[in-house]
This record gives sequence, structure tokens and C-alpha cells, in this order.
Amino acid sequence: MQDNYSDAELRVRTRSVLIYSREDQLESTVLETETRSATATRAPELKILTTHHKRDHPAWVLRTEMIPGWHELVLNNLGASVRPLTAVRWAWRMFRARKRYSGVLTGSETVAHVFALMQAALPKKQRIPHVLIDFPWNPPSGGFRLILKRMQFRLESRAINRIVVHGGPEEQSTFATALRMPPDKFIFVPYHTTKFSHPVSRGDYIFAGGDSFRDYRPLIEAMKTLPYRVIIATNRKELIQQSTAPKNVEFVRVGAKDFDKLIAESRIVVIPVIAGLVHGAGQSVLLNSLAYGKPVIMTDDGHARNYVTDGETALLVPSQNPGALRQAIQRLFEDERLADNISSNALAASVNHTPERFFERVFALIDDCRNQESS
Repeated sequence: MQDNYSDAELRVRTRSVLIYSREDQLESTVLETETRSATATRAPELKILTTHHKRDHPAWVLRTEMIPGWHELVLNNLGASVRPLTAVRWAWRMFRARKRYSGVLTGSETVAHVFALMQAALPKKQRIPHVLIDFPWNPPSGGFRLILKRMQFRLESRAINRIVVHGGPEEQSTFATALRMPPDKFIFVPYHTTKFSHPVSRGDYIFAGGDSFRDYRPLIEAMKTLPYRVIIATNRKELIQQSTAPKNVEFVRVGAKDFDKLIAESRIVVIPVIAGLVHGAGQSVLLNSLAYGKPVIMTDDGHARNYVTDGETALLVPSQNPGALRQAIQRLFEDERLADNISSNALAASVNHTPERFFERVFALIDDCRNQESS
């Protein structure tokens, strides 16, 4: 049915429509202007100052930044510690730049500790959150060194919000007790894979490598009665130059990429760490081996079980026990079904230890500390 309107009614109706249209347009313009204004005034997200390059991983670079020149200094030193005066100079540069960042993520380098002491001298409102990643220290049973360490960290702890440990929850309580610090100052965050992308193959040799808290003597002893070939990657001269090792044990010195390639092309990986230490060791080699799908034999040092399950994702053996190590090696060479099962389980477990997951966790620590301080 057609609507019939008089000329006067049509003029009124047309005028009303125009008014509504203009009001809607005006309202839309106001909303758009407010949105643009809010966008223009919103502060950009501050980055996190760091001493770690993480091989320029995109997820890491997206939220972090290093002081210009620090990356090159670390590469030139091949990861070794810088000299004390150099560390003080770089800590001062970090200290001066701190207000441009939402927080600081460091390792336990000398630079990090000097920076923490500098921040500790400031009032709390002038500090920014500081999270230490890893705490490679094994407390002495007592004496003057322990007293000095307690004094140092009592000062630093004023400016260090959290300390990340990689060995396991047991490190939290042990370090807190040794340093007489609150247990919640420490937090266990499992480490991540650091592997390169080498093609994987099933070689004919056993690989073992690394220098931190390693004990290769049981492995060397075990290989005296085994026919398999072993390659040990180490920088320890006393091992490389020794003449008592059997002929099937080869010592090499290699860079990071070749080290990783030796893992990718091995038959099995052995990680003989020293047991009984507070600070765990071997996580990088372990996680990279899992990510390459390699069957791993590792010393049951009290920390390994935070990453693997014995008989499922790895084989764990007692420390300083060549016989147990020899038996585990024979099992993996002779029982292919067992080796294949551990290999596939290891590969599946490695997805829980990607760099992205680790980065998310440590970034969240900085964000949480910042939110707590602002509340």
C-alpha cells in the first residue's frame, strides 16, 4: 500500500531526515575525532633492556633492546666475561638509559650485578624492574666467601625483583636458605632449546659435549669395553691432551654450530654431569638433543627429572657409575624399539621448551613486577 502525504508533511519529513542525518554525521565525526586523539596520546609500549641477544630471535627482538655496541662486545669476547672496568662502564650506560625501558632482563654477568648495585642506591620509585636469568652458583658450605656473597646479594636484592633458576624448584629453596633471602625472590622457569636447524641423521657415534660441571671419566671408562665410537666436544685441555682414553674416544674443539651439528648427526647423546650440585647443568645440550629426537642418557643429578622421565624421554643413570652407563649405552644400541620410542617421546616433549614459551614467561615476570610497583 502506498503512503500518501501532503506537501507540508513531506517538507516536514524531509527536514527531519536531514536533521537526523546531520546529527548522526556530527556524532560520527566526534567519535572519530576522540578515537584519533586517544590513539595519538597513547604512549607506545616500552621495550625491555637486555644483555642477551638470543640469536636475534624475532620474538625476543620484538620486545627487547640492547645498549648499542653491547652485542658486538659479547661476540668479540666469544661469550667470555668482560673485564671488571669494562663491566662497570657498560653498567653505567645501562643505568643512565634505564628510564627509557619498562624493565631489565640480564644474565648473571658482572655487568648485571654492578647495574643492580647502582639501582639499589636509588629510591624505590626511581628503579625499574630487574629480572636475572639463571643463577650459576653453588653455595660453599660456609666460610668467608659465603658471608661476602650474602652481603653482596643483600644489597643487590633491593633492586633485583626476581631471579630465574633453570635447574628446578629445589634451587629456589636452597639458594634462598644459603643467601638468607625470601624464597619467592627465586622462580623456576624451565630453559629453552637453542638449536640451529641442522638436518637430522642417525649416525654411528655417541656424542657428549660441554664443559660446565661435566664428569667424563665414567664415560671414558665405560667405553674401554664397548666397540662404539664416541666424540666428546670440549675446551678442557687436560682432556684433549690426555693419552689414557681408548682409541674409540675422540676429543674435538668446535664452535656452536658444529657442536649442534654433532648432536643432529649422532646415534645417541650422553650428558655426564656432576651430581650433588645446587645449580643444575646440561639443560641446553639436553633440550637440543630432545628437539633433534635423539635418545639421551644423562646423569641423575637431581635436576634432570624436572625435564625428562626416566625410561620414556631419556635414560637416567647414577653418577660416577661406569657400569650403569655402559649398560644404558648397550640397551640403546641393541634395543632399537626402545631407542625409537625414547626418540619419538623426546621430540614430542621438546615442544614444551620452545624459545617462544620461555620468552613469554620472562616477559610476564617483567610485566608483573611493573604492575605491582605501579599499583
